Amino acid sequence: MTRRWARSRQSPTEIASTQLRRRLEADAKSLFAFYQYGRLHGVVRLRWGFLEEMTPAPWVHPDELRLYGLKGQALVGESATLSRGA
Repeated sequence: MTRRWARSRQSPTEIASTQLRRRLEADAKSLFAFYQYGRLHGVVRLRWGFLEEMTPAPWVHPDELRLYGLKGQALVGESATLSRGA
């Protein structure tokens, strides 16, 4: 029995639900990456064909330190605390 034959024994409903789960997982990963980019830079880049636009990320508070500020602190010699996943 080959693996390909074993897969063909799945019902169409099982195949569709597996495909849907994979697509949803891929979308969730993309949305999380989009969120992280917005948190780090304070803006998100939106592209439509040849048009490109930077839009403020509404989930980032204006007082929060972003990548630009962290790099400035490092150049001046100030210490910066970075945390991931907090």
